[in-house]
Formats: sequence, structure tokens, C-alpha cells
Amino acid sequence: MAKETGQILGEISEYEHLHGRPLLSAIVVRGDKKMPGEGFFALSRQLSELEEDMDEWTFWKIELKRVYPIFRTS
Repeated sequence: MAKETGQILGEISEYEHLHGRPLLSAIVVRGDKKMPGEGFFALSRQLSELEEDMDEWTFWKIELKRVYPIFRTS
């Protein structure tokens, strides 16, 4: 089940990336770590979103800030 969920989240993130939007899967976190799993960060590197010199935690916080304005209403 977790593998299937990861696959679906990856497809959503790739679609959003292709359309110039943030990676929505940034809001999906592991219960034990309270942050996304390695699949999120691996895909972020593959899409050239996560640069080699940036740590994962910093990238994730930046991506969350990009995602949340989408859900805010005025």
C-alpha cells in the first residue's frame, strides 16, 4: 500500500512540476519523522528542484511555503 501511495504522490508531483506549480506531496509526511519520506526528496532531486548543496529540511520548508498559498482563501 505504501509503495502504491508513493507512486501516486510522485505522479501528482511530476504533473504539478510540469505545470510550474509546487510539489503538493510536500504536505504528506511520515508519522514517525513528521516530514516527507525519501521518495519525495529523490523525486525533488530528479526534477532538479532540490539542489545538491541544500539540505532536505530547508528544501521541504521552502516547498511548504510555496504550497500553502494555493490553499488559502482571501
